[in-house]
Amino acid sequence: TTTALSSARIRIGATSVGNYALFAGGGTTTNSSSQTTTVDTYTRSLTKETATTGLSVARYVDAAASLGNYAFFVGGTNGSTAVKNVDIYNDSLSKISAEDLSATATNNSGASNSSYAIFAGGGNKESEPSSRNNAYAYNASAQRATNVEALSTSRLDMGCATAGNHVLFVG
Repeated sequence: TTTALSSARIRIGATSVGNYALFAGGGTTTNSSSQTTTVDTYTRSLTKETATTGLSVARYVDAAASLGNYAFFVGGTNGSTAVKNVDIYNDSLSKISAEDLSATATNNSGASNSSYAIFAGGGNKESEPSSRNNAYAYNASAQRATNVEALSTSRLDMGCATAGNHVLFVG
C-alpha cells in the first residue's frame, strides 16, 4: 500500500510511538531551501493523519528517537541556521512542553535504550564546531537528564544504534 506524505520532503525526522509512525519536518525542495513544521502520522493500518500541532520551528535534518510513550524530534536546520528546538509528542499525538538543547544541533543523531532517548553530535558547522560532541538525554518522563557524557570526539552525520542497553554512535 502506498500513501503519500502531505507534501514531498527530504531529510525528514522519523520515529514511532504507540500505534503511530511519525514523520516530522523536512526540506520541501530538492535543495532543502524551504522547510516545514508538518508532522505526518500513519496508524498501524496505514491510515495517514497529520498531528494537530506541528514542530515548533520549520526544519530539516532533525534527529528523532522514541522512548516509552514519547517521540522526540531534536535540533535540525531552518534555512541555513542550526536550531536547538526539541519537540516531543506522546502516544496520543499531543505535543508536550520540552526543554530545548543548550546549543544548536544539526546533522545530529538519536537512538534510545530502555532508560533514555539520547541525541549526540551535530552542531552548527560554521560557528559552533565545539558543540559537535555534545550529548543530550531525555528520560521516560520526557525530562532532560543533566549527567550526560559528551562524545569522545566531534562528529556530524553519525550512524547510531542500540545494543542491549548501550546506545552506539559511530562514524
